[in-house]
Amino acid sequence: MNETSDTNLRSHLGKMHQMIEFLYPSQKNQIQPKSKLISIDEKKKLDEAAIEAIVQDSLPFNHFQKSGMKIFLSVIKYGYQGPNRKTVRKRLGILYQQHRAFIKKQLSSVLHISLTTDVWKSPNNEFFICLTCHFLTSSYVNESFILSFRRFDDKHTGQKFRSFIDNELRKMNLKLKVSSITTDGGSDIKSATLGTTFGMRLSCAAHNLNLVVKNALWLFNKTKSKKFKSSSNTTDSKQTDSDDDDDDEAISVDDNEEVHEDVSDDDYDSDISDQHDFSKDDSTSDILSDENASDISDNDEVEDDDEDLSPLNGSKQRQNDEQTPIGITAKPSDLSLIVYNLLQRVRRLVRFIRKSSVLYRYIRNQIRLKNIEIVRSAHEQNLKPVKLNNAVLDFRIRWNTTYTMISRFIALSSIITDITVLPSIEIGLKKKQYEKLQQLSFSRFDWSILAALKNVLFPFYRATTLLSGSKYPTLSIAYSVSTGLKNFLTKSKDDQPLENSLKQLLLAKFSYYFEQEISWDQKRATLIAAFLDPTSYQYLTDEDIGESERTLLSEFDVTQSFDRLQIDTSVTTTMSMSTSTPLGHQRTQNSTTPQEKLTLDEFFRMCEMPSASNVTTNSIKKQLSFKEELCHYMSTAGSSSKFSEYWCQHEMLLPQLSQFVKKYNCIPATSVPSESAFSIAGYLQRKARSSLSSTALRYSMVLRE
Repeated sequence: MNETSDTNLRSHLGKMHQMIEFLYPSQKNQIQPKSKLISIDEKKKLDEAAIEAIVQDSLPFNHFQKSGMKIFLSVIKYGYQGPNRKTVRKRLGILYQQHRAFIKKQLSSVLHISLTTDVWKSPNNEFFICLTCHFLTSSYVNESFILSFRRFDDKHTGQKFRSFIDNELRKMNLKLKVSSITTDGGSDIKSATLGTTFGMRLSCAAHNLNLVVKNALWLFNKTKSKKFKSSSNTTDSKQTDSDDDDDDEAISVDDNEEVHEDVSDDDYDSDISDQHDFSKDDSTSDILSDENASDISDNDEVEDDDEDLSPLNGSKQRQNDEQTPIGITAKPSDLSLIVYNLLQRVRRLVRFIRKSSVLYRYIRNQIRLKNIEIVRSAHEQNLKPVKLNNAVLDFRIRWNTTYTMISRFIALSSIITDITVLPSIEIGLKKKQYEKLQQLSFSRFDWSILAALKNVLFPFYRATTLLSGSKYPTLSIAYSVSTGLKNFLTKSKDDQPLENSLKQLLLAKFSYYFEQEISWDQKRATLIAAFLDPTSYQYLTDEDIGESERTLLSEFDVTQSFDRLQIDTSVTTTMSMSTSTPLGHQRTQNSTTPQEKLTLDEFFRMCEMPSASNVTTNSIKKQLSFKEELCHYMSTAGSSSKFSEYWCQHEMLLPQLSQFVKKYNCIPATSVPSESAFSIAGYLQRKARSSLSSTALRYSMVLRE
């Protein structure tokens, strides 16, 4: 380089800074002015839209720089080039800070919030902790934010987690507003949230249902036989089941499942919900959906146990099953062992079908032929056809997948029987494969157990779905669900001995996890939430209503004496979610969830409980005392089946009671919001994006709402 030459400097000034006057005449001739095909403001607007698409759809940061996307962009907007990776990464950091400031401002006018938290291990073997915030808006709509989603490098102890949560709350000025925190049964998270630092701790209802079903019926493991004792002396049983809690937490931390799209045909109904049409909340976690079980990875599937299966294979075992007296179900451990071994055989057959491409194609063709017949028959009867789906395998971290496996397996019973009892030579298998298929055949007793399992587990399956919503109060529904399930388990039918015995097994574990293990504070909060929700109020007994009334009166006296209850008889400051909001805040304010009351009615009918009837009374237009507010609420709660609709109409008349509503009915009954975030994070850090940094993942998770 010539130290005395200024040619490069002049060229730089002219090309990069538009200082044409410094260029030599020869350099001026080389510069051709570029015509501006798109304005700066328009490009900025398009870049923002592109970055929002990247965040919301979990796209790679260089998505709009790919060759095919460039061609597409040139067609729809000639001259526009999408943001590159560096621009997206830089912009995400700015949007993240804006979003945090927005959340902080929005929550400044909220009096009561509730939290959920959980820990997750990513595909890159990094641990993350998620903290979500839940509250009721001025229109009594359940709203939630991801407060924090950060990599956790410290040792996993209760004190470390407690410090982290406390620090996050202090940053957002929420320390004094927390009413509760909902977690699963993991020992570290449980230890971090005990006490009153973050309000009352609630045990996740969905995890408790998971433990009830898995441990009662031995879905995946043989439970050590330890006798349950009375509630006054439950040391042994608590020790046994607390170990199960820890195991469940360890599994959930390793939950690397991705979000799968439903590939079923819209012209069909699902084979596991043909007679029970429930309206689902849009935000119900994908990891709880039965349809997502169609693409379960082998890593999550239950391992085959040849040692345990060997005595159950062959004609000898089938003969024993045929001769098994129904009276054997009187002994719980015997029935649990039968269920365990039967499910192992089901898994083994499904796995065998999957490994054999010839057999898999044959079964798929048989399903196609049967679906054609189903469509024809349904068309003749003017009904909607119910689709048969391929058999699936379950996985340990979600008991719902076991229900899906059983349901689909039963739907394919005729095909399963054909290929196992007398397999056709047309299949084209080898001799050893035919012999193995015959060994895996199922007796009439086997099918009767599977049918009983499906019938008994269906209310639990629907209960999990009901508790997994985020757009409506779930703590109040938790009380109704618990009541309905207990009623279902205590009802017996003389003509269904197998179902009765399965109910007894489930009832023992249900009583333990939902009565003995649940704290008094959680039971009290759940009852109050159910009382204050018109949707669930109508299903309460007179005893429940009386207890709720006494509890609220007592708490009101306490809060009044300490002057801690802030009562605002005017309309609460509206929290606008649509004006001047940064990326990720374009939310709908639909305050109703589809057919809330109808959903509970369907669930209660399934559990053999009577439906509630609506009650209407004249409104009162005078200032009421707190006790009068309670009386007025109890007389008008039946006039509306929608939570938000009722309290928007009665907030002015019941200002004191509405404060308790905002305190208790924002509490989530499950830690599903955190679990859902982990499923999304797993998809974000999929193999195609394995290089995504933990900071970029945090930004994307907080912004992706």
